[in-house]
Amino acid sequence: MEQERRHFIEKVEETKLPTDRPVHYIPHHPVAKESSTTPIRIVYDCSCKDGRDNPSLNECLESHPPVMNDITGILMRFRAKKYATTSDLEKAFLQIQLDEKDRDATRFLWLSDPTNTSSPLITYRFKSVLFGATCSPFILSATLLKHFKENPGKLSDTLENGLYVDNILTSFDNENSVIDYYRRSRELLTKGGFNLRSWNSNSPKLQEIASKEQTLDKDELTKILDLLTRGITSDELQQNEMWFSGPKWLNSKEDWPTWNGNNVTSSVCTTMSENDDKIETMENNQNVCIGIGEIIDIERYNSYRKLTRITAYVMRFATNCRAKETERKKDLLRIDEIENAKFLWIRYKQVMDLSMI
Repeated sequence: MEQERRHFIEKVEETKLPTDRPVHYIPHHPVAKESSTTPIRIVYDCSCKDGRDNPSLNECLESHPPVMNDITGILMRFRAKKYATTSDLEKAFLQIQLDEKDRDATRFLWLSDPTNTSSPLITYRFKSVLFGATCSPFILSATLLKHFKENPGKLSDTLENGLYVDNILTSFDNENSVIDYYRRSRELLTKGGFNLRSWNSNSPKLQEIASKEQTLDKDELTKILDLLTRGITSDELQQNEMWFSGPKWLNSKEDWPTWNGNNVTSSVCTTMSENDDKIETMENNQNVCIGIGEIIDIERYNSYRKLTRITAYVMRFATNCRAKETERKKDLLRIDEIENAKFLWIRYKQVMDLSMI
């Protein structure tokens, strides 16, 4: 079990229930995610009761709201300077150890052989704060604030001001400051037992460094490409279907995206500019105007934010196809690219509506 290997939980060897401390067994259930590299996640239900008149674990715990920064202030500071960064603390709750006398209140049962439902049950208990307990958010924020107070300085102030639960958002005027912050913040939080990871930034230098050190934020689906370098057991690798066959849709021809537009041959020249709302396709000396709605199917997206960003990437691809290799854009999307994508859809909508009048 991964949680046991990482010392987040431990087996309970004693056969008799202790009488000098509370004992509680937490129910749990699996949650499947087909698109995730962690296909099964365990959810612990700390609010479950074994009877109507009996309290749950959460009802027995002290409940206090976490000490969190105002999200408006965080976002304003995040957008204030040229280079922005985001990162998060890996398994933040599980990095904080539970007192020995409290661990028996977090027991749970597990099969000795998860592949055999008839195998004997074994008992585990948490050695660390678990996600789902009502007091966990406050414990996390209090622990981080204590760590920052014990390491006073400008860096700790920056981390504290940008902290929201287990995410940290900051911004800087130049890339040298970004790289310095990246190095020193990870070092400072490592002292407290935390790993600051999933870095994202509009700084090309930070993207390059974080990519080499494998701390760059990536889509879960693409993480399959570096399973071995991130560490995985042979048993887990054998059971990982995506490692051997790739995404399911790739092997199913009927799931491949279909092109319903005009057939374009190598003799067709397609041009598109960032400030243009149409694509001109020249074939047989005839100009055919294609709106962005014929290129991107708007009905596939239920999020305006996602639609505009995909459009911006399509526009960038078209621009890069015409640009020299040294002039191609490879960093994160810029604000002006997203605004151009929004303008493209507004113009397309106007043209479509006016054509119906």
